[in-house]
Amino acid sequence: MQAFRDVIDECGFMDLRYIGLSFTWSKHYNDGYSIWERLDHGLATNQWFMKYPGTRVYHLPCLSSNYCPLLINPTGIEILSYKKPFRFEEMWLSDSRCGEVVEAAWRSCVARDLDRGILGKIDKCGKDLSWWNHNVFGNFRRELRRKTELLSKEEAVAVRTGSNIRIKELKEEIHVLMDRETRMWNQRSRILWLKNGDDNTKFFHTRASHRFRKNVILGINDSHGVWKVEPNDIGGVLINFYQDLFTTSNPSLHQDVLDQIPQLISDEMNQDLMCKFEEWEVAQALKQMAPMKASGPDGMPPLFYQHFWPMIEGDVTHSVLSWLNSGTLPHPVNHTFITLIPKKKNPSCVSEYRPISLCNVLYKIFSKVLANRLKKLLNFVISEHQSAFAKGHLITDNILIAFETLHCIKNYNSGSNGFMALKLDMSKAYDRVEWVFLENLMRKMGFCEQWIGLIMVCVKTITYSILVNGEPKGLIHPLRGLRQGDPLSPFLFLLCAKGLHGLINKAANNSDITGFRLCKQGSKLTHLFFADDSLLFCRANSTECSKVMDSLSVYEEVSS
Repeated sequence: MQAFRDVIDECGFMDLRYIGLSFTWSKHYNDGYSIWERLDHGLATNQWFMKYPGTRVYHLPCLSSNYCPLLINPTGIEILSYKKPFRFEEMWLSDSRCGEVVEAAWRSCVARDLDRGILGKIDKCGKDLSWWNHNVFGNFRRELRRKTELLSKEEAVAVRTGSNIRIKELKEEIHVLMDRETRMWNQRSRILWLKNGDDNTKFFHTRASHRFRKNVILGINDSHGVWKVEPNDIGGVLINFYQDLFTTSNPSLHQDVLDQIPQLISDEMNQDLMCKFEEWEVAQALKQMAPMKASGPDGMPPLFYQHFWPMIEGDVTHSVLSWLNSGTLPHPVNHTFITLIPKKKNPSCVSEYRPISLCNVLYKIFSKVLANRLKKLLNFVISEHQSAFAKGHLITDNILIAFETLHCIKNYNSGSNGFMALKLDMSKAYDRVEWVFLENLMRKMGFCEQWIGLIMVCVKTITYSILVNGEPKGLIHPLRGLRQGDPLSPFLFLLCAKGLHGLINKAANNSDITGFRLCKQGSKLTHLFFADDSLLFCRANSTECSKVMDSLSVYEEVSS
């Protein structure tokens, strides 16, 4: 078996995605017990995928055998082409004329209105770069093929004449074009951990191709279980799902939850939060971003701002500081694309995709400045039971504690008076956070109204479009939820988790639930938090289970 795996790795085989039933073999026993397994897989090399990108394996119904017939159709799926949104290409920076285009576009756009000015300049840069790429920079892959063919002819001539000057020139030009190809596939591969070194064009191309095949949505089940394959139908299913998901449930604000939240923010802390925003904070926020992170609707990644910072620093800094100090944010800045990443192989419904928000860099600078100030206070705000995102807290700490606690519970000799652990994973935890709960929670913690206003501006001015195979669809105005991809969201979610922490502590203080004590002198452990995952401990009896469920129900009703 290991030899077979080695052959797969050596040849670079990748799994063909299938359509149809999730198994290829089944066995049914007389007692009603059945087994379903996917024993058969279709494999192909990257070269095959480049030639037949729509290849899919069809699992046909089992009629007279335990095995499903498999149909491999190289042209079974048509991947439609369309005009993609503008995206800044890192390879353009290899051409000095790129900087000239950006400078000319930036200086030519003048507007009296501050917001229109910065947004207009970015839009102008995008349009001019698109024109320059199409008409001047050119199709480098076509040019690479042409120069490679020309090199072969020149080498044949050089054998007869002995002159190699033109050969050297062509090789230098080809090297430049190959470098651009490497940089292009590097950007598309989303490999952030690999430092620049030797050319890895084949590796980057394979990664980018694999990402596309994995993320492309060829069909989806709607809310009635009907399979949709037309691009507009797929877009409609996705838009309807997220429109419903981001619609508030109008929760009743249980004062019982807020009563468990002490005032944690002092006047001095509020003064630190709301002191005048400075230029260095804007520069720091931009510097903290990974250059090749995916861009938002404006098409400009952090790399664009970082590379041209000496030219655009004044306008960007002035605009962001104006928004921060006035507590306002233009709606176009906060428009966001949602891209869907599969949680499992061959997803068939919307819930099997993870939504990732692609925010504009201008918004991320705004948000990150606030996040940098907020995270300084997290250790005063979140409980010691939470181990994610806070400085000085390692998520591995709670993992080790959980492992030791579960080990002790397993070996705990108590007869019928034993303990249990309850593992919770909140479904769509970020997407369901109610804004009214977050706002009142921050107010109860002692955050000043000006700070709460800044946070809620980030949260409430969002609009979404869904990317369906790279094409934006629809316009959603959400009424709840936090974005995965927003620098503020992890910290705001930790604040919301404080409500559940308070309810569990109240139940423990009232002796409704009993925490587990690792040693005689140790404190009782009732819960551990791992960002949006939780591990609860109590007596293994119906009474305490009921009390735990009561606390969870109250928290669910109030927060999400």
